[in-house]
Amino acid sequence: MCEILNTLHGMPKKHGLSIEWIADQMGVNPSTLQRQLNPDDPFPFPLKKTIPFMRACNNDFSPLDLIESRIGRAAYTISSQGMPIDCNSVAKLAKEAGEAISTMADAISDNRIDDDERRACTKGLSDLQRVVAGLLVQLNNG
Repeated sequence: MCEILNTLHGMPKKHGLSIEWIADQMGVNPSTLQRQLNPDDPFPFPLKKTIPFMRACNNDFSPLDLIESRIGRAAYTISSQGMPIDCNSVAKLAKEAGEAISTMADAISDNRIDDDERRACTKGLSDLQRVVAGLLVQLNNG
């Protein structure tokens, strides 16, 4: 949790936003928010404020990404409409699948995966996952 607080603590500086402005957007007292964002202060940052905080920081979902990485999950933005079910969508699915498989094959060719390869594989598989999720949304809404 401390690593998450450190990430949260750096976000206002990262975006050039003041604690006062963020607190106003969240509807909280600036001094309370300052304490909650201080990783050296035992005053906890409430989980229910994480989403309002991320939205106030220009929709930066870094804290959510960090939480997801710690529990071995991945989230991504998809439209509530999903992707249209047509030839272009199927072609995009095939393209993303081919790229993900190729990236994985290249990464494991020497029987070890370095950090750059790990990031490339994660991105390729996440891109494929996003396409699949978009198609599933459309299928389930249709």
